[in-house]
Amino acid sequence: MSTKIENFTVMAEGTKECGAIVWWSLSGYVRLDTLTKALIAQDVPEGWAPLPVGPKMALTRAVTELQERQRMVRTLEERGRYAVVDERVAGDDWEAKVRCRVWLENELPKTEPFDREIHDRVSESYHEHLEVLSHDDISIWLTRMTRNVYAVTLRDRGGIYFVPRAHMETWRKVSAALASVSKHACYEVPALGSEDAIAAITAAILREAEQAAKDFEDAVASVNLGERALNNRVEKCRAMAEKVQMFERLLGVSMEAMLTSLTTLEGQLAAAALACAAETEAA
Repeated sequence: MSTKIENFTVMAEGTKECGAIVWWSLSGYVRLDTLTKALIAQDVPEGWAPLPVGPKMALTRAVTELQERQRMVRTLEERGRYAVVDERVAGDDWEAKVRCRVWLENELPKTEPFDREIHDRVSESYHEHLEVLSHDDISIWLTRMTRNVYAVTLRDRGGIYFVPRAHMETWRKVSAALASVSKHACYEVPALGSEDAIAAITAAILREAEQAAKDFEDAVASVNLGERALNNRVEKCRAMAEKVQMFERLLGVSMEAMLTSLTTLEGQLAAAALACAAETEAA
């Protein structure tokens, strides 16, 4: 028995499947160290843990929390500096006064003129944000994880992905680790190898490959890329071709034209990298 979800055929458990449709629902924060330990416990590959938020983003989030009905936070021209502005409204009169400026110095919040209340609030929030991941951070991380398991997005704006069956075990480890330490939830529905499913997955992988090919074409035409950048794109082009071949085998659909295009682009990128290296040696 099958059901339509987002123009995609899904099926009941126990039926032969080619993979699964996955998506997620996110709520609240999770500590980075706690999630990292959960991923290790699930034997998720090393290096797949989310990246730390970083001092600049932590400060931005901390000062944003200062905003209230009669207090604004304004970004100053110098990057990474903020003004905390208090408003006063009396009848038809309105007045705004800069209470203090906030920035990082040696990766610690500083206020000028020094304001104990603002400094303490920002410092406490800043150190907390260094240790936790918001739902936006988790969404970005999960999107990166879909690439690690060779998934393709089934919508132009993302949010729903198809993960090939060969990589579902790894994806389940990621989602299990996340669920064990947070209120976040990843969902999956087994995908049937029907005509509709094959058409949807084929369109998705070709859309991804076409966009990648356009980027590779731009790289070949660029005069601003060095040898390292070009060699990096050679590797990415080869990886994209391998992904297309994997989906060919999975779906039983020929994508010869796309593979030919990627092979040609790989050769052009490699040639450009060699030419760049030769120019560097001659200089």
